[in-house]
Amino acid sequence: MSVATGKASSSTQQRRSSLIEPAASVTRTAMILTSAQHARDGQSHLGTGSLENTYQLKPQRVPKSCLLQKIVQDVLTEHLSDRVYEESLGTLTKTLAEQMKQRAKGLAVQRYKYVAVVVLGPVTRTSASLASRCVWNPAFDTFGEFTFRNNSITATGVIYGLYVE
Repeated sequence: MSVATGKASSSTQQRRSSLIEPAASVTRTAMILTSAQHARDGQSHLGTGSLENTYQLKPQRVPKSCLLQKIVQDVLTEHLSDRVYEESLGTLTKTLAEQMKQRAKGLAVQRYKYVAVVVLGPVTRTSASLASRCVWNPAFDTFGEFTFRNNSITATGVIYGLYVE
């Protein structure tokens, strides 16, 4: 822009107009659709709605250890109280662990994953070793355990409740 006249030169005016308003002879069209475009339009590229980060670093509620212990105790006593140990009971451990996990999920505590472990054996040979390792946050993660015994069976069940950020 010229200071003396207060008007922009014609070449500058043309250059600016070509950047802002394309000339009539040049027509360019392009459509770029991204995943963000779906979210802006209210549609999801997954078809089920869009999920957003919650940035929630702490659980709203922590499952109580005593409730997890009660679940383990109930499942083991329901299924093993009237049984006698036999080798075929080894396949029952998977069923017991799955039931414990499903009942723990029934507590409806959000953002927790549950891991259930069951060790089953005869009372006569009670030497068993079990070890597990994981990353543990003592402020949020919890567990419940119970050991069941009758005249012929000993079983130990553990449920780990792990907070998923």
